[in-house]
Amino acid sequence: MKSILKLFTLSLIGLQLSMTSSAGAITEEMKKVSMCRDLEVLKHTFDVNYAPADWKKQSLHWEMEVALEEAKNKIKSTQNITTKEFHKIARQFLNSANDHHVQIEFCSTESAFLPFTVKKAEGIYYINWIDREAISDAHYAIFVGDELLEFDGKPVEEVIASLKSAGGWNSDLPTYQAFAEIILTNRKGKRGEDIPEGPVGITLRSAKDDSIRSFQLMWDYQPESIKNPADMDHLADSIFPLLNQENKRKKIASLDMCTPAYSLYKSDNDQKEGALGSYKSFVPPLGKITWENEEECQFHAYIYQNKEGKRIGYVRIPTYVGDQGDIEEFGKIISYYQKNTDALVIDQLHNPGGRVNYHYGLASMLTNRPLVTPKHHLKLTHQDVLSAFEDLNILKHVKSNDDAMLFFPDDPYMNYEYALFEKEFVRFIIKEWNAGRIFTRPVHLGGVDHINPHPKYNYTKPILILINEMDFSCADFFPAIMQDNKRATLFGMRTAGAGGCVDRANLENSNGISKFSYTYTIAERVDKQLIENVGIAPDIEYQITAQDLQKGYIPYIKAVNNAVQDLLKVKSKEEPKPNLEEKPTENPDELKVESKVKKTIKTI
Repeated sequence: MKSILKLFTLSLIGLQLSMTSSAGAITEEMKKVSMCRDLEVLKHTFDVNYAPADWKKQSLHWEMEVALEEAKNKIKSTQNITTKEFHKIARQFLNSANDHHVQIEFCSTESAFLPFTVKKAEGIYYINWIDREAISDAHYAIFVGDELLEFDGKPVEEVIASLKSAGGWNSDLPTYQAFAEIILTNRKGKRGEDIPEGPVGITLRSAKDDSIRSFQLMWDYQPESIKNPADMDHLADSIFPLLNQENKRKKIASLDMCTPAYSLYKSDNDQKEGALGSYKSFVPPLGKITWENEEECQFHAYIYQNKEGKRIGYVRIPTYVGDQGDIEEFGKIISYYQKNTDALVIDQLHNPGGRVNYHYGLASMLTNRPLVTPKHHLKLTHQDVLSAFEDLNILKHVKSNDDAMLFFPDDPYMNYEYALFEKEFVRFIIKEWNAGRIFTRPVHLGGVDHINPHPKYNYTKPILILINEMDFSCADFFPAIMQDNKRATLFGMRTAGAGGCVDRANLENSNGISKFSYTYTIAERVDKQLIENVGIAPDIEYQITAQDLQKGYIPYIKAVNNAVQDLLKVKSKEEPKPNLEEKPTENPDELKVESKVKKTIKTI
């Protein structure tokens, strides 16, 4: 196969020479051939690996072959095409799949920021965050809750619509709306966006007195540091680029469920509450706080007292990325809550996802009975089967927990029991391949068909989970598992619908493509319903209102507390009354949590 590729590459080098002028300059035609070939390689990778292809065709009438031809036509019809213009076309090409695991990143340092963000509610755009270190209220009468009317001389709705179109998001789904709201004041070249610079005008309606005010701000612009070379010394590589196999991981073993959008869209301001994967949510305290954990802990957690005098636990899960130390920390919080609270609110708003084993580990502490997990169809390759054989040969030697740690030192979740599940899983992969099924029958990831209750930490009281349209992947699956097993009530908006595992790949090229990603499994819930493009519907729907954005989320807080109280009423009817002589633990020092992980979380 390699000799064929070399022969083909040499023939394309001959094509290069025929298209090169006597001065050795790169012609327009050569550039376009190079760009089209890059997209063809992307398509080939998807042909081999992309699990949801049939589902996309069935549900969205999407076919990658059609999308590729449209992208190539754009390249061919663009006069004097630049690398930046190619980036925009490539971004639209992959975004046409409407898949939150499918992302492309470019080699670019260019960026521009404005120190505020907006959120749409009831058809109106409101400022929902301001960086006061950049915009002082002593100099600018701009406040959270103000209505944004115009941006750069245009109605803001028109600007948002153009950003959606530029991104290739031909959908009114709330998740794409949320992405466009981020992009409005946060532009990055590595996402394939146009980067403005200089002054920009905004027009606001004051939340305080309804007055109309206009301001001129300046984009915080960072120029491009990576200049496109005048000529392409490695044109042959660009004409027929090959995937960088050295960086290719064992995707089946990784079980990655974190949207690549996390690294592209997370806030550059670590202190911004409510950003994708942020330590603290945009939700203010739900009531009078009677206990709160230390800030250096991985999870923001507190206990508050509601109007009925009940003690309600709150814990924020910012991502599902972490290690055994983080799981243990969560367990100690849960143990404390089991003794000292009447119900629990889990906040996973704006959660980008993470690792399968991590969210299984957290779920195991929220039940006293096994929880059924979703199944996945996998798209297999020769490399996956080879990895399965290699893993099987190692797993045969695992006879104890010590063996598991010895043979899999880089896997923090591995133990003897999990090794047995993993052994059945890799055997399944081999059997499916041998039976000629590269798109497998549904199977439980890692062979784990049920999540067993944790041996030490179990929360058995009512649980309310806060969800929204910026919950991806693991943050789709976690509420799905809790809902399917009738263990929790879901509150908020439908999740994003990133319904599978993701793999990432590099591309050797001269057109500025850094890396890209694709979905190699597609999952189904207990009732056979797919998660991809569907998401998880809340039991109690709540859409952010204008009053929330202007009045500090008071209506949201009220709705959450009403939902919690309703759960407590149901519980009191179903269960016998507790022993009134039993008192909750009053000593907060009982909970001693050691956090080994910094607030800045690395995406696996």
